[in-house]
Amino acid sequence: MKHVCKDKQMFETLTPLEDGSVLKMGDNSFIPICGLRFVCLEFTSGKTIRLFDVLFVPKILKNLVSSSCLNYDGFKQIMETDKFVLCKGGMFVGFGYLNNRMFHLNIVDKLLPVQNSAFVYFASNVDKSMLWHVRLGHVNLRRMHEMSKDGLIPAFDMTSDKCKTCMLTKVTKQPFPSVIRNSTILELAYRFYEIEPNDSVSINIVIEPRDAIFDEMRFSSIQRPKDLTFGANKGINLESQYGGIMKEPQDIHRSKRGQITKNFRSNFQLYLVEVSMDEISLEYSYCYSVEDDPKTYQEAMESHDSAFWKEAIDDEMSSILENNTWVLSDLPPGSKTLGCKWIFKKKMNVNRTIDKFKVRLVIEGFRQKPSIDYSDTYAPVARIYTIRLLVALASIHNLVIHQMDVKIAFLNGDLDKEVYMKQPEGFIMSGKEHMVCKIVKSLYGLKQAPKQWHQKFDEVILSFSFKTNQCDKCVYSRFDDSTRNGMIICLYVDDMLFFGTDQNQVGETKKLLSSKFSMKNLGEADVILGIRIKRMNKGLVMTQSHYIEKVLKQFNFTDYSPVSTPMDPSVKLMPDNGVPIS
Repeated sequence: MKHVCKDKQMFETLTPLEDGSVLKMGDNSFIPICGLRFVCLEFTSGKTIRLFDVLFVPKILKNLVSSSCLNYDGFKQIMETDKFVLCKGGMFVGFGYLNNRMFHLNIVDKLLPVQNSAFVYFASNVDKSMLWHVRLGHVNLRRMHEMSKDGLIPAFDMTSDKCKTCMLTKVTKQPFPSVIRNSTILELAYRFYEIEPNDSVSINIVIEPRDAIFDEMRFSSIQRPKDLTFGANKGINLESQYGGIMKEPQDIHRSKRGQITKNFRSNFQLYLVEVSMDEISLEYSYCYSVEDDPKTYQEAMESHDSAFWKEAIDDEMSSILENNTWVLSDLPPGSKTLGCKWIFKKKMNVNRTIDKFKVRLVIEGFRQKPSIDYSDTYAPVARIYTIRLLVALASIHNLVIHQMDVKIAFLNGDLDKEVYMKQPEGFIMSGKEHMVCKIVKSLYGLKQAPKQWHQKFDEVILSFSFKTNQCDKCVYSRFDDSTRNGMIICLYVDDMLFFGTDQNQVGETKKLLSSKFSMKNLGEADVILGIRIKRMNKGLVMTQSHYIEKVLKQFNFTDYSPVSTPMDPSVKLMPDNGVPIS
């Protein structure tokens, strides 16, 4: 397979071909090849690559770059969902995005319109019978065999492999068994404490349903209010609560029928205490908020935690306005506005108590149009093996490791495209309802926000005499040859790791970055990307034991015994006598 180009202006040099060479198309037609030579592609990243032996075919509709030829020339191609990234020798070259099942490369060529840009295509060895099976709407193989005999489709060997799509579409869902739920009030579970005489029930009697189990002793290990105790027979002592008017129940009427033990699971435990909100948060850690995070601004203002959400919204707006993220202006003719949405999230502590109420204003970036609202979106992050290597170097040379977090990182990037947004809900300026927000700096939700933030950080850190690592563009270093002191900074989106020869170097670098960005000092590095870093006597240890425990707890495997092998040792392994792939 070779590269194909239809534009003569893109060739550096062109050698005409007059030997009658043709190019076979997908519809079995042939178009002539008029020349062969070199083509240079300049990406929007500033990098240029030279393609060899490119076929000049004027009658083809698009310029095609062969993936197999790029692979042969030593290029690394990364495809994730709708993105295509091209690298060589660990260096980023350029990228593209999915367009009509082909990857459209972002190249710079002022002479050509967008539809004539280069596309990457992939050659594959698809079984012909399966290909025609799909083309004909997943017709059965017997009918395909008849059509082949009649000359309607080419003759080929019928494969015996089953079509996965056909198998999935023929699977039927079985109905769920009917469930009878009681809806009568107090029919599911109830408990009465009789304090007045009655014709049928005597005083001081607790009445319960036969099938209900009140799981009171489950909280035996949790601190309770001093005035609330449980007796040996699970009766409630209410003397201190009601001044001695009530006595402990003498007898509980229960059915003698055997009861089945029920497992209520940890997330259904509930305990009610008659105290203030402040006393609950300080004394009783087992009292949790059961209210879900609000989905809209209106829900947040009407929730029980509206005061906390209002404070968090004000903090977010203060950060945005202090950063001069937008200016109010009239919408220019022909331009469109993007909407925005408030995102609400409670950040929880390890013990499942609320740490803080967090709010983000997010623009509807999914409505952005390529080449109009944004161009490039690719932003590099530090590789995980780079972090491991730096931690190993810190252990060998006894470096100081600290960690910092950039607050509102994406709001620091400067935009190079004009983007207009509607005024956020709850903050519409009176008398200026017709005006829109002209976005000056990046905002959460914009497709180019990660790239603009990395570009801004790169400019700032290089101005402090740091140098970029050639193998990983998210690693920066600065060393003094005379004193042999220095710093290494590793950036992963908005998380930073500092590796310094001494504490003074780390402190100085923190002050420099804090003068440019709003930073949060996290002290010595503890957890980065789910990896815990521990400093031991003999060096540093990287572990994910806390993450493993979290996963085991999530799927209720904490009580299982560990094994020394990752599979059943009783399984006998047989030698593979098949043909190796490579």
